[in-house]
Amino acid sequence: MKKLLSCLSRNRAMYRGGLIGVTVVAMLLTLPARVNAANCYWDAGGGVDQGWLNADNWSDQTLPTSVDDAVIGATSYAKDATGTISAAGAVCSNLLLGTNSNTRGTLQVTGGDLRIINGMIVGVYGTGLVFQTGGDISIDNGGVSDTTFSLGNYSSSTGYYEMAGGTLTVTNGIIGVAGCGEFRQTGGTNRIRKYFFLGRGGGSRGIYELSGGVLHANSTLLGEAGAATFRQTGGVFTNSGSVGAVVLGNSSSGTGIYELVSGVLTTVGGPTYGKAGLGIFTQTGGTNSIGSSWAIGVGGRGTYNYFGGVITQKANQCRIGYSGGSGTLNIGTNSDKVTLIVPGTFYVRAEDNNACQGTLHGWGTIGGGGMTMNGRVVADGYGSDRDLDLSGFGTINAKTASHTFTSTNGWFAQDHGAVKLKSVPYASVNCWGDTATCWGNTTANQPLVNSVRFAYTSGSGNLTGSLLATDHGDVPSGLFKPVAVWNFSGPTFTTCELTIRYDDVAAASAGIPESDLKVYQYVNGAWKDITGSVTTGTKQITAHALSPISRIAVDNIPPRGTVVMFL
Repeated sequence: MKKLLSCLSRNRAMYRGGLIGVTVVAMLLTLPARVNAANCYWDAGGGVDQGWLNADNWSDQTLPTSVDDAVIGATSYAKDATGTISAAGAVCSNLLLGTNSNTRGTLQVTGGDLRIINGMIVGVYGTGLVFQTGGDISIDNGGVSDTTFSLGNYSSSTGYYEMAGGTLTVTNGIIGVAGCGEFRQTGGTNRIRKYFFLGRGGGSRGIYELSGGVLHANSTLLGEAGAATFRQTGGVFTNSGSVGAVVLGNSSSGTGIYELVSGVLTTVGGPTYGKAGLGIFTQTGGTNSIGSSWAIGVGGRGTYNYFGGVITQKANQCRIGYSGGSGTLNIGTNSDKVTLIVPGTFYVRAEDNNACQGTLHGWGTIGGGGMTMNGRVVADGYGSDRDLDLSGFGTINAKTASHTFTSTNGWFAQDHGAVKLKSVPYASVNCWGDTATCWGNTTANQPLVNSVRFAYTSGSGNLTGSLLATDHGDVPSGLFKPVAVWNFSGPTFTTCELTIRYDDVAAASAGIPESDLKVYQYVNGAWKDITGSVTTGTKQITAHALSPISRIAVDNIPPRGTVVMFL
C-alpha cells in the first residue's frame, strides 16, 4: 500500500508558516476565570501504573476535574510522557499534548472513556501523539460553545493520531492548524459534527489516511490555506452538509489532494475540487456518491482523475471550469473503461470567460440529461482504438450567449481516440456535435474547432458521426498530413454543403498553409477532393459532399505523380 509522507518523519525546516494556531491556543490557555481551576501536569509519578486515574501521575497528586486543563509533555515536568486510559471516569476541561518545542506527550486509549469539556490539542509547540484502540473520547460542553480537536497547532509542532477502534466525537476537527497534523484510521468511529479542516493555516500540512472504520463530518475543507492530503483505501466517509460539503483547495494558497482507492465516500451536498486554490481528486476504485451539483475548477485549478471505481450522482449538474477557474476531468486509463451518468447538465467550460477553462479528456462513456460544450474535449485512446462516447446525452449544445473565438476550444482526438456524439434526425441544416443545427457548434461562425455544418436539400435519415484521431484504425490509407478526420453516416440527399471549422493549430503543426487546406471524402476506395472555399479569417472551409455521406478529412494530398522532398 502506498504510504503518505508522515508528519513524524518530515523535515520541520519546511514548515515555517505563521502562528495561525495562536487564537486556538489562546482560547484554551486563557479561558474565563473558573472556580478552583488549575493546570494539572503529568509528572509520571505513578511508577508502573501510568494510568490517567492514578493521581500519583499528576502534579500535586490530584486528578484533573472538569474545570482543569490536563497537560502531558511539559518542560518542567515529564518532557517525554505517556498516559493511558483503560477505565471509565477520566475528565478535564482541555487536554494539551506536547506543549513545548522540546516535549513529547502521548496518550494511549484502550478502553473506558475520556470526557473533555472544551478542547484538545495534540502537538501545541512540540509533539503530541494519540493511539486509540478502544474506548470513547468525547469533547462536549453540553452545547454551550463549539468544541475543537486539533493536531499540529503551531508551525513547529507535530500532531499524530492513530485510531484502530473506539470513538472520537467533537464539534470541529482541525488537522494541521499551522504545523503538521496526521490522522490514520483503520477502525473505530471519528464523528465531527460541523467543520473538518485538513491543512487549515498557511504553511500547515494535514494528512488523513482512512483504511477502515467510519468518518463523519458536516462540511470538509481540504487545503483551507495549507496543504492537505486525504487517502482512502477503505472505510466509510460521510459528509452530511447540504452545501459545499467537500471542498479541495479552498483559498488561493490552499492545496487539497484526495485519493480514493477503495471504500465509500458520500457527500450529501455538492463537492468542489479547486475552489480558489488547487484541488486534485484521483479515483482508482471505490464509490464516490455525490448528492447534488459538483464542480471542478471554481475560481481555482481543479482536476478530477476518474480512472476506476464508481461515481453516482443523484441530481443536478457537473461543471468543469466555472467562475473564472480552470477545470479538467480525465477519464479512463490505458486499460480501464469508466462510465459516468450526470442526470442534469454536464458543462465543459461553464461560462464564456477567457479566464475560465474546461477540459474533458480520455475515453469511456459519459451521458445524462444534456451537455453544454464551450471548452475542450479530447478523446485519447492511449494507443488503442477507443471511444470517448458522449452519445448518451439527451442534447449537446454550445453556449447560446456570445462565444469567445479561440483555437483551443473544440473537439479533438489523439492516439487512436475517437469522439462519438449522438445521432440527430435529418433537418435542412444539421451540425455535428451540438444541437440539430450543427455538429460541434450552434453559432454561425462555429468557434468550436472541428465542428461541421451540413446544409442539405431533399434528404432523409439520421446523421451519425465521430471525430477520429488521424492514427485511428478506421481512417483509410491515402491521406498525406491529415489535420482532422470524421466518420459520418446517415442521410441521403440531393445536395449537401459542408462548413468545417478547421483546426488551424494542427494545420500549422503539419506545415500546411491554411489557404492550401482541402476537404476530401472517401468514395469508392479513394479520397476525392470536394473542396469549395477557405476563409482564413473565421477558420472555415466549405465543401460539396457526395451522397451518401461518408468519411471526411481535412488535408492537402499532393496530386498523383508529385514527388515531395523534405530538405
